[in-house]
Amino acid sequence: MIPSILVLIATFKDWSSNKKITGKSAEENEVSVNIISSEVRCYQEWIDYGIKLDFELFFNKKVLIKSLKLNYKEPFGFGENWKERAELYYVPLEQDDLLKQDLPQFMESLKTKEIIKEFPLTFEEKSILQVTLCGYIAGERLSDGWEGISLNNWTLVIEYNENQTIEVPITLQAHNNSEKRATEWKYVGFVNA
Repeated sequence: MIPSILVLIATFKDWSSNKKITGKSAEENEVSVNIISSEVRCYQEWIDYGIKLDFELFFNKKVLIKSLKLNYKEPFGFGENWKERAELYYVPLEQDDLLKQDLPQFMESLKTKEIIKEFPLTFEEKSILQVTLCGYIAGERLSDGWEGISLNNWTLVIEYNENQTIEVPITLQAHNNSEKRATEWKYVGFVNA
């Protein structure tokens, strides 16, 4: 009986080490995540996009952050991997509205920013990491034309310590300067928007 209980506890511990957390805030024993803002701008319908995701990590214990990643599940998945079409930067929290700039100016300004060092990085108890993840994402080139990106299907993934993971679902908001169709005056370039 006791060995069965120990196996059950060990199985639950392994199952619970990979967490999926919903909402704008997420909290684990070691790490708390707060999404400050998540915006995307369509510069040219179906083809060019700028993304800006501001978030902060609070460390309740000493933590080794192995990686920060942005995952995206393409709605149809017909084309190549979206990461091969993206140029993303992790920079200290940027208060300016970078997406107001035109695309070449936006990308040039990112190249001059201080980039967060490569991971892994260790953070002490009661410390904070404030990050802006931003950059360029190209639409998906299909055989019959271009396919845009969706506002949902995004996930911020934080890998830390031994094998622990926090996954925070992200829904992007269309930026005010995003391209609009004049006849309908709605945002264009987003799948299922």
